[in-house]
This record gives sequence, C-alpha cells and structure tokens, in this order.
Amino acid sequence: MMTFFSSAPETQKEPLPALLGRTQAIAPTTKEKEDDSIQLATMKLCYAAAAGDCLKVKTLLSQNLDPNVADYGGKTPLHVACSINTAGAQEVVRILLEHGSAANATDSLGQTPLDISSRAGNFAVKAVLEEHGAKLQREELESRARESFWLLKPEEIVLRKQIGKTLKSAVHLANWKGTIVVVKCAKMHQSNMVKNLRKSQSMVLGGGVEKASPKRAEDAELEDDITEEMLHEIDLLASLRHPDLVLFLGACLDPGHPIMFVSEFMGGGDLENYMLKMREKTEVAFWKPPLWRMVEWSCAIGRGLAFLHGFRVPIVHRDLKPLNLLLTKNLELKMTDFGISKMMATVDSEQHMMTGGVGSYLYMAPEVVRYEEYNEKVDIYSYGLIMYYISAGRRPFQHLTLDPEVILQQYCQKKEPRPLISDCPKVLRGIIEPCWAVDKSDRPSAEEVTNALSEMAPARGASCESCSTM
Repeated sequence: MMTFFSSAPETQKEPLPALLGRTQAIAPTTKEKEDDSIQLATMKLCYAAAAGDCLKVKTLLSQNLDPNVADYGGKTPLHVACSINTAGAQEVVRILLEHGSAANATDSLGQTPLDISSRAGNFAVKAVLEEHGAKLQREELESRARESFWLLKPEEIVLRKQIGKTLKSAVHLANWKGTIVVVKCAKMHQSNMVKNLRKSQSMVLGGGVEKASPKRAEDAELEDDITEEMLHEIDLLASLRHPDLVLFLGACLDPGHPIMFVSEFMGGGDLENYMLKMREKTEVAFWKPPLWRMVEWSCAIGRGLAFLHGFRVPIVHRDLKPLNLLLTKNLELKMTDFGISKMMATVDSEQHMMTGGVGSYLYMAPEVVRYEEYNEKVDIYSYGLIMYYISAGRRPFQHLTLDPEVILQQYCQKKEPRPLISDCPKVLRGIIEPCWAVDKSDRPSAEEVTNALSEMAPARGASCESCSTM
C-alpha cells in the first residue's frame, strides 16, 4: 500500500557520554561554580588591594576569603598591594598581614612582597612587612645591586689587617682597585672555614662523617641571624646618600663567599679614641676641642640625624655613640654603623617597643632600658650625651660612676640621672640640656638642634676661654 507521506530520515543518536559532556558544558557543576566564585572574589581582592581600598579589602576578607590565594602569576593580594605607591597601600598591607597573608610568599618569578616593595621604592610598606617577619632574599638584593652597579666581585677586594670586630662581624682595612677602603665581613665565614678544615682532616684520618648536634643547629641559627642582619644593613646603606654619613661603596653577595660591604676609609679614626689620644697627648685630664670644633662636629651629627629622621620613612639609628662617629684626616665627622637601625613603619613617628640590649648602655635613652615605647627621640637623647662628651671632655655620668650598669639600674628604678650641664660651655647648655628631657616629646628634633647650633656658630679658631663653663 502506497502512502502519500515519506518517512522522515532517522536521526543518529549521540552516545550518552557525549550528551553528558554537553550537559556539563552548559550547566557547570557546583564545584565549578564555587571555583568561579573564589576566582572572582580573589580578583576583587586584588583590585581592592591595588586601589589601596582598605574598606573593600576588609569587607572581602570578612567573607572568609583565603588571603594567600594566588593568581596565574603566583601573586597574592599582598604582592599586588606591595607593588603600588597609593596612599592606602601601607594600611592595606597591614590588614592583609593581620588576616594571615604570608609575608614571605613567592610568586612564579621567586619574588616576595618585600622584594617587590623594595623595587617599587615603597619604604613605608617595606617597614610594615619587616615588622611582620618578612625577610630579605640574598638573590633579590644581589639582583638590585647588579642593576644599580654596586655589586662587587670578591676578587676585587684584597683584605689587609683587621681593625675591629663584633660578635657577628669583623672589620678590615682593604685595597679595592687601588683605593684603601674599609670592609665589614660577616664573621660566620671565618668559623665555617675552620670547621670545614677540621671536618676534612677528621675524614682523612678515619674519623668518619660528623653527626648532627644541637650545637650545630645553634650555629646554623646564628648564621641565619648574622646573614639577615648583614643583608639588612647593606639594603639600608645602599639607599642612603648624605655628606655626613660614611659613604657606602658596594657589597659582595656572591654565594660561596663572605657577605661583606665596602665603605670609605676614615683616616682620623673614631671620635672616642681621638678624644682619648688628645687627652694623653696634651696631658689634660678633660681635654676638649675648641668651641668652633665642638659646634662643627655637633652640626654634622645633627644634619645626619635630620636626614635619617626626615627620610621618606624615618630611620632610627638606635646605636649612636662616639665609637660610631668617624673622622677624616682633616677631622671632618661622619656617622656610621647602621646594623641595628630601624625603619619606622609610619611617617607620623608611630612608637615601637625597643629590642632589649640594643645600642650601647652609656648612651641609651631611659625608655630603651625600661623596654618602653620609643620613636626617633631615642637618637636625640644619645645626641645630647655625645654633645656633652665633646664639649665637657668627659664621659657622661662620670661625676656619679664609671660603671654604665649603675646608670642602667637607676633608669630601671625610674630614676633619671643626667650629666652635669655645668661642665659644658654656657653657650651650648641651652641646646644640649633639652635633648635629654625626661619626656621624649619635650626633646627637640635633630633639625631644630642643628638650626640652633648654626645660628651661634663661632668663627673658626675661637676657643672656649670666652665662654666660661662656670
């Protein structure tokens, strides 16, 4: 039987897996939706961080977002916030860190947030990161050194006699491309060379391989501390240029060689030893320089401090003392030793707790000894005691004791001993005495002291005979 309707061609059925695949493509799974939501939230957090939008960052973090989720380049929101110089960047970084952002996370290029902030010149952000445990990478500092042309080759430096040492470093005279310089080396490498030699000898003599010990673990931890401190000092010195600071010339950061940095040689030695030598030479019990020299040296210290305290992010020296004030052959004075200097986290002189044992006892401010909050005025206190030392010709508190620990004990007992201002020339008393005010807020700034000294600067060659100390 014929029909007037032709049958429709039979459609080919797709296999079930293909249909399922199409269904998945059209309708994302719950997990995919969650992943997309996380990516979107992470993107929003990165945008907010880049904009310095503190409120938006807080709002997003309150939604239990992971602050360490990274983008395709391995950058976390903290990396992003550290790369900008907006007004809110510093506070955004602080918020992210307080919500658990990893301070030392690396992106796909191996960069940490601290590396990025250093390259961006964002010193306020850098200070916040360091407060939260961020550590400088030797490789990153080496890279920046190469770019800025202050990376030195170890073979260029010929060490000569040792002229000083601390628990963590040794200071040598050296020859660098025909110039006499001073080199500060991390001390750990000297002990490592001895240990490696002994280990080799032990193995040759059949002693076998040395076993790990608690002492070895302590040595490794100390080595890390020394490395971190040296890198911090080099990083800081590389960013400082001022006529009243000893000139930084470069650093050696090659793996397998001692970490060391080179600075200009100051032929006059340190202020402390110069004063002692002049006392012996003149056979005067309390030798002091002429008034014009007192003012000249005091101005140099003040200018250096004004520069540090007025830096883009204020820098507190924290170890100001005569041993860290060096003289040229012409007796021009410059400041040195920034090993324990600290960048303040905010430009409005936010206060911090001072680490115990920092600085030298005799020139420490009372708030340091008592573990109280501090700011840049701890340097002003030390500055006042140094001006006393220069103008009185004797160490501070010598009328009370020769033992610095006695003064420390009095500070801890909330007592406030001070040097005898009557030992200083009359014209300087009104400038020096406010520097050691009990209330740190009453101490003048370094710039104010320098301006006052400049206004009364005597003619070169003037003596103290016309300015009685009585």
